[in-house]
Amino acid sequence: MLDTRPPRTIDITRAERGMARRRRRRITASVALVALVVAGGWALLPRPALEPAPPPLRPSTLTVLLVRGGSKPLVAVVGSMGDPGPAALAIPAGIAITMPAGGEGTMADATALPAPSMRTAVSNLVGAWAEHYAVVELRALSRAAESSGLEETRTILSGPDATERWPGILESILAGREHLSASALAESDDAAAVAEALAGVSGAEVEELPAVLGQGGALRPDPEAADRLVVRLFGLAAAPTSVVVMNASGSPAAAELVAERLLPAGFRLVVSSDAEAFPTTAIVASTHGDRATAEQVRELLGVGEVVVSRVPSGLGEVTVMIGEDLGNG
Repeated sequence: MLDTRPPRTIDITRAERGMARRRRRRITASVALVALVVAGGWALLPRPALEPAPPPLRPSTLTVLLVRGGSKPLVAVVGSMGDPGPAALAIPAGIAITMPAGGEGTMADATALPAPSMRTAVSNLVGAWAEHYAVVELRALSRAAESSGLEETRTILSGPDATERWPGILESILAGREHLSASALAESDDAAAVAEALAGVSGAEVEELPAVLGQGGALRPDPEAADRLVVRLFGLAAAPTSVVVMNASGSPAAAELVAERLLPAGFRLVVSSDAEAFPTTAIVASTHGDRATAEQVRELLGVGEVVVSRVPSGLGEVTVMIGEDLGNG
């Protein structure tokens, strides 16, 4: 008798699906294995070594040089023994300057201060701490210049255009073979160290501090141009951070003490004035974002309470209110 039942196609179709699944699994496993092998091989391939970051520049050792005895006092900041190479910055005699211990004045006013205070004022002006200062009489400078073949230096720097001629004369002196010895210095913080620093300035790049005419025709530093130039000439890491100082201690020397502690750490006093007596020192951050800077200032000064201003001064990131505790210290 004939079998009239339909063909058994269900089992065949199910088997085919099973075989297809097994094939897909084998393909997937093979692809994964190949990817793993490739990835492992890539990890074993030699990779080019990363270039080490260049070391930071070694900043120059700075000396404030004051030449007395001419028609006007002549000032320069001389940098040596650093990575940027020797350089000097001539300071215009009539430029406005903030003197930490004496308020506002001109460069000529600052040269009338005791030499250490003059060094502090000039350091504050250029925004870089000068480790040394040296005072030279014009006749001693002239002898060094004339021994290098520069005639009539004394006559030129005693004339009415001494300030205008100062950068060129300075460049010629620094390019000469003869340098100022320790015995030629009328005053310095360390004659031997200054002589060593000045001996390394042959061929120095000489620039003049950029300045602009302000209100009333006063000559003032061009802040951005001056900071860029100083950073480049002397290899500084950055331009200085602005600080306002209000001296409420009753001691004029307290403001200079603050400057001497802050300037070497990269700060500049943009305002230094007296205020009514205040018992304890306060360090005021202009904004909450400036609080870390205020804490740094407090650490450098060793006294003071850090607070955040409700109304920023707009002049500096930090304001130091010098109290009697610091003035008496």
